Amino acid sequence: MILTIAGYAYYLKWSRTTPPTLPSTPPFVSIMVPAHNEGIVIVKTVQALLALDYPADRYEIIVINDNSSDNSADLLKALQQLHPDRNLTVVNTDKTNGGKGKSNALNIGLQHARGSVISIYDADNTPEHDALRYLVAELLSYDHYGAVIGKFRTRNKKRHRPHPFYQRGDPVVSVDGPGRTPVVVQTVHDSGNQLRHPA
Repeated sequence: MILTIAGYAYYLKWSRTTPPTLPSTPPFVSIMVPAHNEGIVIVKTVQALLALDYPADRYEIIVINDNSSDNSADLLKALQQLHPDRNLTVVNTDKTNGGKGKSNALNIGLQHARGSVISIYDADNTPEHDALRYLVAELLSYDHYGAVIGKFRTRNKKRHRPHPFYQRGDPVVSVDGPGRTPVVVQTVHDSGNQLRHPA
């Protein structure tokens, strides 16, 4: 009961928080979503990404349909047809170049990315409406940092875990809610088209 009341109080406080202001021309963001047999969740995820509180012409969504054997390709094609005016790219891989894990899928997606900022979402993650606005604003407020990490809840795993948000640069910043002091947690290396974490 105490946790429920505390959680509701936190929600009320959060809902009254004014979203951060972005520059008049915010950075162009490439959102990459690696997906393997995620037909059951991919539509809701992409719809949530299309509805983000961020200028529609300043971000793109790249879904890497990684060697899926379900109906993901058909669902994603239908979404593209529903939103022909949006920057929604679907990269379908097969067994010759796909199905080799998340890092491989992300590196394939990175070859199509046009943004100076790279955001990565799992296919079963539904971001909050203003998530991208907060992450970009936090990133821009620390010129010498290369990335920020938020927290998210997956729909089918029901748990929290760190979520990466990359800009080609050096340190990564961990942010636990707006207004909190970021801390460096690791370094991101960008070697050519290889996006990877250090050991």
